[in-house]
Amino acid sequence: MKIETAEFGLTKKEMLQLLAANYLKRKWWILLLLAAVLPWAWQMMGRPSLELALVAVAVFLVWVPAELLRHVFLPRNKRLYLKRRHEFDDEWIFTRACDDSIGKAKWSSVTAVSRTGNHFLIYVSKKQFLVVPRSAFRTDGDLRDFEEFLARRRMG
Repeated sequence: MKIETAEFGLTKKEMLQLLAANYLKRKWWILLLLAAVLPWAWQMMGRPSLELALVAVAVFLVWVPAELLRHVFLPRNKRLYLKRRHEFDDEWIFTRACDDSIGKAKWSSVTAVSRTGNHFLIYVSKKQFLVVPRSAFRTDGDLRDFEEFLARRRMG
């Protein structure tokens, strides 16, 4: 079976939203830890410790968005925004970009597939993923075929 997407491109805004959601999904425990430390610092150690905890929260709230923005706007990542299309078959995922480059990955190397509201994220490592917008499928039938394909592979 072969499933193809239409050509699509990602915007920097879309990529930033995907990276932020992905980061929070992996690092939610940091926010929980910070929320637990603040009241404890106030009660147990007094005002200086609370100020230190607030500084830690501020650093986290500035550092994370700065890191995400760095990834989105780095010149070396400009290829992320090239128009591309994907082809999926039983063994391979092919990505053809508008600059005539071709990437391929074996399905056996895929570690996970997750769905967001408008995208599929196909993980080829813990931190690297291919983005496939739902809108990139040419027909509702192609989208349904892809979802069934993922279900058969126990990846969705």
